Amino acid sequence: MQSFDGIVIGSGIGGLVAGGLLAHSGKQVLILEGHSLPGGAAQGFSRQGFHFDSGPSFYCGLSDSQGLNPLSQVLTRFYPQKKQEKAEPLYRALEKVIPNLRQRITLELIGTPLTHARFLRRYQGTYGPAIRAGKGRFPGLFTPIQGLYLVGDSTQPGIGVPAVASSGILCANCL
Repeated sequence: MQSFDGIVIGSGIGGLVAGGLLAHSGKQVLILEGHSLPGGAAQGFSRQGFHFDSGPSFYCGLSDSQGLNPLSQVLTRFYPQKKQEKAEPLYRALEKVIPNLRQRITLELIGTPLTHARFLRRYQGTYGPAIRAGKGRFPGLFTPIQGLYLVGDSTQPGIGVPAVASSGILCANCL
């Protein structure tokens, strides 16, 4: 069985920075990822021929006021329509077995926080932090389990690409 000096769970920016710095310093590192692609929240999407980078620094503020957040403005405009489009094949298939299906629906929930929690693997489907400013603190790097450290947008110093990368750097420098 192969042994490792460090195992990083999650290949988001913080995990990749921590793993990369550890490997650069000569450590044997294993990086594990639950998604099909590395990069965590640093992904993108296309709408009507335009590509949008949706990195973690844009996620701030999606749950409350939209302000000037460009990603929030785009999602507010296009996301409801996209959810309906994605649900359409399911409706068509079900209507073959259940007559007048759409007229029978009393509550329709498509792409809810529960859906996001399942497919984005985020607690309660959140984007970015679950702690509101002034209501608490993000956990730090250290845990009660020796050798287990926390990095990423849900830990100190917080959300955004520089902060998440910094959490990985802090972790690597503590080892």
